[in-house]
Amino acid sequence: MMKRVIFLFLIGLCPLLAGAQTAQWALKPKYSSITPYGENLLKVKLYNKVGLIGKDGREVVPVTADSITPLTEDIGLVLVLEDEKYRLLGLVNRNANVQSISQEVYVNEYPFFSEGKLPVRNKKGMYGFMDVTGRMVLDFDYGSVHPFSEGWAAVSKGSVIKSLGKMINANIGGKRVKMYYVNERGQFLTLQSDIGDIYTATSFKNGEALVITKDNRYCFINTSGNIIRMGSGVTMKFDKKYALCLVEEVEEEASDAIARYDGPSAFVGEGGFYGYRQGDKIILPPQFSMAFSFAGGYAIAARDGFWGILKLMAGDFQCKVSNGSSSNTAEGATMNYVLSIPADWDGGRLLLYDMTDGEKKAYAGKAEGQSAYEFSVALPAGKRNVSIGTEDLLVWNSEQQQAVDRVRTSSSEESDAISVRFSANSVKANAKDMSTVNVILCNDSQETRSVTVKITGDRLWGAEKRLDLEAGKQATIPITFYKISLKERRTVNVSVSGMANVVSKKIEVNPFYEDF
Repeated sequence: MMKRVIFLFLIGLCPLLAGAQTAQWALKPKYSSITPYGENLLKVKLYNKVGLIGKDGREVVPVTADSITPLTEDIGLVLVLEDEKYRLLGLVNRNANVQSISQEVYVNEYPFFSEGKLPVRNKKGMYGFMDVTGRMVLDFDYGSVHPFSEGWAAVSKGSVIKSLGKMINANIGGKRVKMYYVNERGQFLTLQSDIGDIYTATSFKNGEALVITKDNRYCFINTSGNIIRMGSGVTMKFDKKYALCLVEEVEEEASDAIARYDGPSAFVGEGGFYGYRQGDKIILPPQFSMAFSFAGGYAIAARDGFWGILKLMAGDFQCKVSNGSSSNTAEGATMNYVLSIPADWDGGRLLLYDMTDGEKKAYAGKAEGQSAYEFSVALPAGKRNVSIGTEDLLVWNSEQQQAVDRVRTSSSEESDAISVRFSANSVKANAKDMSTVNVILCNDSQETRSVTVKITGDRLWGAEKRLDLEAGKQATIPITFYKISLKERRTVNVSVSGMANVVSKKIEVNPFYEDF
């Protein structure tokens, strides 16, 4: 059975705002990427370093880490790379609490908590287990370990073992190394007497584990150490805890749950840029290279190559346009733009931008008290493309009504009713050489749409689903790349019933061994 872990995006931070709406930057674009991290945090990346922030932009973990692992059992690991080893600097939970780790410890094959315990190793390469407070519950007495599962962890005593892959059938200097099962109190499991020494031991799953004896017998044992049955020709396929699993079983890397967008939705305008709208009302004109819809009053958006966080606010920008005092000529006219400003706006000084000739010309305006800005600008004759905003956020555009009309027109056509986006342009494989991407479908129409979505691609577990999408709502479908052994670009194809064209996207996949 395939376990589905879907994307959770920015929920529950503030109540939704009713009536007229606009938005301003809560965090101006400054990061290479921003992705949700649990319910309360965002993982941010700046070039090759990562950190964590709150949805309001507050720094939780500085952007100095080399890796922050997904939340598993509500805990993530903050890691830095030292001499090709990942040192553990801290533990972070989904409530944004960070526990610093002063002891010099490293993580290796299993960078996650299991049953409240994390396998760690010291600088000599010996393994022990740490709890969620950072306390060592089992000291560095083991040459190799698997995660705890159903109360027991498979370990070897003494000398350090370097495993090939994750299959530990240990040899040191030609001598096979015995394996044991240990509990959190450091007690070893007593095996049925006729089993003898074991040299391979998987983690427990559903009350059983596989051990291989000195004379190469395959024994399935229970958590009491007794033989349940004998096996032969066992297909050695493992889950992330090193427990045997069926060939058709797939466990995805820890992630977060389903997207719950509840505010203005992103739409694509002319030129391929994203804007925001609520129904047929434009909230922000198209200007973003990538944008996710609002949820809980916040949205992630990219502009000029960097990502920031938008905050929804009450009120909107309304502009009255009239001819100025100068007479009109064939060359143009002086135009007056009077922009009303929401009471809570604190996004900075506003400028008027004339982009009629394809060049962006900025003009300063004059504040009329706290509620209005006035611009008086000589513009050329003919159709004008004028925007008003700050240096990094446009709040009004002269073509907004035409944009609304285009949205209405496209929404009336079934073929244009559903837009398709992807949660990432680049992904990294987990320890099983797999990685998950979310395909995001938005109903840009004004009525519920029933569509069939089929997703296919190269070495990809795709999907085929029937969706009933309410007007303005989104759905997220996870897809999983497999057999990621080298850095390459793979194509994903998304076909939606009623759409004339198949949406294709190239996603860069990166192998596990470079990073967690």
